[in-house]
Amino acid sequence: MLHIPAKSITILQVEKEALEPVYDFLKEEKHKDVFIQPQEKEIERYIYESKKPVVLLPLVSKSPLQKVNKVTTTTLEKLIVDLYSDQKLFAAFQGSELAHIVNNAYNRYAIDFTKLLHYAKRRKKDLELIRLFKDNTDIPQNIFR
Repeated sequence: MLHIPAKSITILQVEKEALEPVYDFLKEEKHKDVFIQPQEKEIERYIYESKKPVVLLPLVSKSPLQKVNKVTTTTLEKLIVDLYSDQKLFAAFQGSELAHIVNNAYNRYAIDFTKLLHYAKRRKKDLELIRLFKDNTDIPQNIFR
């Protein structure tokens, strides 16, 4: 990122059926600011004002995931698509900031564009993301043919 946000948000994506049990568990563990699938008003009013918000979201089926030290976590491809797709939750990462993130990721890491676009298609954002990449990033256009 070019500008580092002053706050952090913990985002847990779990199977849809696990949202309520995970919420209950976190509340029992004394996490105060836990939100399940927050809407725009909740994001603006409560999440941005919270000290340590935890956001619970349903995991999109066929999301690209990886195991790191026996912990299932997101892939770079999923992260890029999610940053673009959840614009209200990730407001600090939009516009030129998102282009900067994508350019840095492309220049530093191997991005599997097949995996990225397959996941973007599941989220119905593939054409928008291709346009963003073509118009606002340094990614060669022949990748998207």
